[in-house]
Amino acid sequence: MSAEVKAWHGPPVANVVTHPGCRALMTKWLQIRSEREPVLADFWNTNDPSLVDSSMLFMKGDNNYTYLHHGRYLCNLVGFSMQGMTLQDLRTRVRGELFNVYDRSTSEFDLAYFQSFSDFAQDVVLWGRLCLPLRLHADDDRTLLLVYCHLIEDKASL
Repeated sequence: MSAEVKAWHGPPVANVVTHPGCRALMTKWLQIRSEREPVLADFWNTNDPSLVDSSMLFMKGDNNYTYLHHGRYLCNLVGFSMQGMTLQDLRTRVRGELFNVYDRSTSEFDLAYFQSFSDFAQDVVLWGRLCLPLRLHADDDRTLLLVYCHLIEDKASL
C-alpha cells in the first residue's frame, strides 16, 4: 500500500476497527460468515438510515466495480453521486489502491478495512472504510461489495 492508503485484510481488521458502526457491521458479517457466505439481504434490508447514507454498494464485474449505490451523506460531502459510474471512471490518485483492496477482499471473500486521504471533499481529510464482500443471493454467486465509510479526521478537528 502507498502512503495515501493503509489497509488491513481478514482477522487483523478486528484489531484496528474502532468506529462503532464499523464494529457492528464487522461483527454481524463475521457471525454470518461463520455459518455461510453473507448475502445482500443480510445487510441491505435494514431500518438504519446511517448504513444506507454512509455506504457505497458495488457490483463486481470482470475488471471493474460498478457503483450501484452511493449514500446521500457521502454524495453531499463529495458534491456529486457516483451511482451508475465505475471505479475506473473515478478520478482519484488512489484509484489503483482501491482496486487492490477491493480485488483482494472479493477474491478472498474476506473483509477489509482501509484508511485513505480524500481527493474530493474540501473539509474531509481522512476516511475509514470497511469493505464487506457479499453474494447477491444464496443462489446467485455474483459478488457485491458493501463499503461503509466514516470520517476519521476533518479540517475543523485539525
